[in-house]
Amino acid sequence: MLDLNPGMMVWTWITFFLFITILYKTALKPLLTSITNREDSIRNDLEEATRQREEAEELLARHKKMVAEADAEAQRVINEAQDLAKKSREEIVQKAREEATQVVEKARQEIERQHADAIKALKQDVVDLAIGAAEKILTQAIDKNAHKKVIDEYISSMQKSHKN
Repeated sequence: MLDLNPGMMVWTWITFFLFITILYKTALKPLLTSITNREDSIRNDLEEATRQREEAEELLARHKKMVAEADAEAQRVINEAQDLAKKSREEIVQKAREEATQVVEKARQEIERQHADAIKALKQDVVDLAIGAAEKILTQAIDKNAHKKVIDEYISSMQKSHKN
Protein backbone atom coordinates (compact mmCIF):
# COMPACT_ATOMS: atom_id res chain seq x y z
CA MET A 1 0.00 0.00 0.00
CA LEU A 2 1.07 3.43 0.59
CA ASP A 3 4.12 3.97 2.61
CA LEU A 4 4.64 7.31 4.18
CA ASN A 5 8.19 8.23 4.53
CA PRO A 6 8.61 11.06 7.04
CA GLY A 7 11.82 12.36 5.45
CA MET A 8 10.16 12.46 2.11
CA MET A 9 7.21 14.31 3.55
CA VAL A 10 9.46 16.92 5.13
CA TRP A 11 11.34 17.43 1.87
CA THR A 12 8.08 17.59 -0.03
CA TRP A 13 6.82 20.23 2.36
CA ILE A 14 10.06 22.18 2.18
CA THR A 15 10.02 21.97 -1.61
CA PHE A 16 6.41 22.98 -1.66
CA PHE A 17 7.00 26.07 0.56
CA LEU A 18 10.11 26.92 -1.36
CA PHE A 19 8.18 26.65 -4.62
CA ILE A 20 5.37 28.83 -3.20
CA THR A 21 7.90 31.40 -1.95
CA ILE A 22 9.68 31.52 -5.30
CA LEU A 23 6.34 31.63 -7.07
CA TYR A 24 5.22 34.43 -4.76
CA LYS A 25 8.39 36.45 -5.33
CA THR A 26 8.70 35.88 -9.06
CA ALA A 27 5.17 35.48 -10.34
CA LEU A 28 2.54 36.28 -7.76
CA LYS A 29 3.94 39.60 -6.59
CA PRO A 30 4.32 40.99 -10.16
CA LEU A 31 0.93 39.47 -11.02
CA LEU A 32 -0.70 41.16 -8.02
CA THR A 33 1.12 44.40 -8.85
CA SER A 34 -0.06 44.13 -12.44
CA ILE A 35 -3.63 43.47 -11.28
CA THR A 36 -3.45 46.44 -8.88
CA ASN A 37 -2.06 48.65 -11.64
CA ARG A 38 -4.81 47.48 -13.97
CA GLU A 39 -7.44 48.22 -11.30
CA ASP A 40 -5.95 51.70 -10.80
CA SER A 41 -5.88 52.26 -14.55
CA ILE A 42 -9.53 51.20 -14.92
CA ARG A 43 -10.52 53.37 -11.92
CA ASN A 44 -8.68 56.36 -13.45
CA ASP A 45 -10.30 55.72 -16.83
CA LEU A 46 -13.74 55.58 -15.19
CA GLU A 47 -13.04 58.80 -13.30
CA GLU A 48 -11.81 60.44 -16.52
CA ALA A 49 -14.89 59.22 -18.39
CA THR A 50 -17.12 60.59 -15.63
CA ARG A 51 -15.28 63.91 -15.70
CA GLN A 52 -15.55 64.12 -19.50
CA ARG A 53 -19.26 63.24 -19.37
CA GLU A 54 -19.81 66.03 -16.83
CA GLU A 55 -17.88 68.45 -19.03
CA ALA A 56 -19.93 67.36 -22.04
CA GLU A 57 -23.16 67.88 -20.10
CA GLU A 58 -21.93 71.30 -19.00
CA LEU A 59 -21.03 72.20 -22.60
CA LEU A 60 -24.42 70.95 -23.78
CA ALA A 61 -26.15 73.07 -21.12
CA ARG A 62 -24.11 76.13 -22.18
CA HIS A 63 -24.88 75.41 -25.83
CA LYS A 64 -28.61 75.13 -25.08
CA LYS A 65 -28.44 78.39 -23.13
CA MET A 66 -26.65 80.12 -26.01
CA VAL A 67 -29.22 78.80 -28.50
CA ALA A 68 -32.05 80.02 -26.25
CA GLU A 69 -30.39 83.43 -25.95
CA ALA A 70 -29.88 83.59 -29.72
CA ASP A 71 -33.54 82.67 -30.26
CA ALA A 72 -34.62 85.35 -27.79
CA GLU A 73 -32.38 87.92 -29.49
CA ALA A 74 -33.71 86.94 -32.92
CA GLN A 75 -37.29 87.26 -31.65
CA ARG A 76 -36.46 90.66 -30.14
CA VAL A 77 -34.97 91.85 -33.43
CA ILE A 78 -38.02 90.57 -35.33
CA ASN A 79 -40.36 92.33 -32.91
CA GLU A 80 -38.38 95.56 -33.22
CA ALA A 81 -38.49 95.31 -37.01
CA GLN A 82 -42.24 94.70 -36.94
CA ASP A 83 -42.74 97.67 -34.61
CA LEU A 84 -40.59 99.85 -36.83
CA ALA A 85 -42.49 98.72 -39.93
CA LYS A 86 -45.80 99.42 -38.20
CA LYS A 87 -44.65 102.90 -37.14
CA SER A 88 -43.35 103.62 -40.64
CA ARG A 89 -46.61 102.46 -42.18
CA GLU A 90 -48.61 104.64 -39.77
CA GLU A 91 -46.38 107.63 -40.54
CA ILE A 92 -46.76 107.07 -44.29
CA VAL A 93 -50.54 106.73 -43.98
CA GLN A 94 -50.73 109.85 -41.80
CA LYS A 95 -48.57 111.80 -44.24
CA ALA A 96 -50.68 110.62 -47.17
CA ARG A 97 -53.85 111.68 -45.33
CA GLU A 98 -52.38 115.08 -44.60
CA GLU A 99 -51.30 115.52 -48.21
CA ALA A 100 -54.72 114.38 -49.43
CA THR A 101 -56.38 116.87 -47.07
CA GLN A 102 -54.10 119.63 -48.36
CA VAL A 103 -54.84 118.72 -51.99
CA VAL A 104 -58.58 118.66 -51.30
CA GLU A 105 -58.37 122.02 -49.50
CA LYS A 106 -56.38 123.58 -52.36
CA ALA A 107 -58.86 122.18 -54.88
CA ARG A 108 -61.78 123.53 -52.83
CA GLN A 109 -60.12 126.96 -52.64
CA GLU A 110 -59.41 126.88 -56.38
CA ILE A 111 -63.03 125.94 -57.09
CA GLU A 112 -64.25 128.75 -54.83
CA ARG A 113 -61.89 131.20 -56.53
CA GLN A 114 -62.98 130.10 -60.00
CA HIS A 115 -66.63 130.25 -58.88
CA ALA A 116 -66.12 133.77 -57.56
CA ASP A 117 -64.32 134.76 -60.79
CA ALA A 118 -67.13 133.25 -62.87
CA ILE A 119 -69.77 135.13 -60.84
CA LYS A 120 -67.75 138.33 -61.15
CA ALA A 121 -67.38 137.84 -64.89
CA LEU A 122 -71.07 136.99 -65.21
CA LYS A 123 -72.03 140.13 -63.26
CA GLN A 124 -69.74 142.18 -65.48
CA ASP A 125 -71.34 140.65 -68.60
CA VAL A 126 -74.82 141.33 -67.24
CA VAL A 127 -73.85 144.91 -66.43
CA ASP A 128 -72.28 145.34 -69.87
CA LEU A 129 -75.37 143.81 -71.46
CA ALA A 130 -77.72 146.00 -69.46
CA ILE A 131 -75.67 149.13 -70.20
CA GLY A 132 -75.44 148.26 -73.87
CA ALA A 133 -79.17 147.56 -74.08
CA ALA A 134 -79.99 150.72 -72.20
CA GLU A 135 -77.68 152.70 -74.46
CA LYS A 136 -79.36 151.30 -77.54
CA ILE A 137 -82.78 151.97 -76.09
CA LEU A 138 -81.90 155.49 -75.09
CA THR A 139 -80.38 156.30 -78.45
CA GLN A 140 -83.44 155.10 -80.26
CA ALA A 141 -86.91 156.08 -79.40
CA ILE A 142 -88.89 153.18 -80.68
CA ASP A 143 -91.98 151.23 -79.99
CA LYS A 144 -92.27 148.06 -77.96
CA ASN A 145 -91.64 145.61 -80.87
CA ALA A 146 -88.68 147.58 -82.08
CA HIS A 147 -87.41 147.78 -78.50
CA LYS A 148 -87.59 143.97 -78.16
CA LYS A 149 -85.87 143.55 -81.53
CA VAL A 150 -83.00 145.85 -80.49
CA ILE A 151 -82.49 143.93 -77.22
CA ASP A 152 -82.49 140.57 -79.01
CA GLU A 153 -79.98 141.82 -81.58
CA TYR A 154 -77.74 143.17 -78.84
CA ILE A 155 -77.89 139.90 -76.90
CA SER A 156 -77.04 137.84 -80.01
CA SER A 157 -74.16 140.22 -80.81
CA MET A 158 -72.86 139.79 -77.23
CA GLN A 159 -73.03 136.01 -77.55
CA LYS A 160 -71.02 136.12 -80.76
CA SER A 161 -68.37 138.37 -79.17
CA HIS A 162 -68.01 136.05 -76.13
CA LYS A 163 -67.60 132.97 -78.31
CA ASN A 164 -64.51 134.46 -79.85
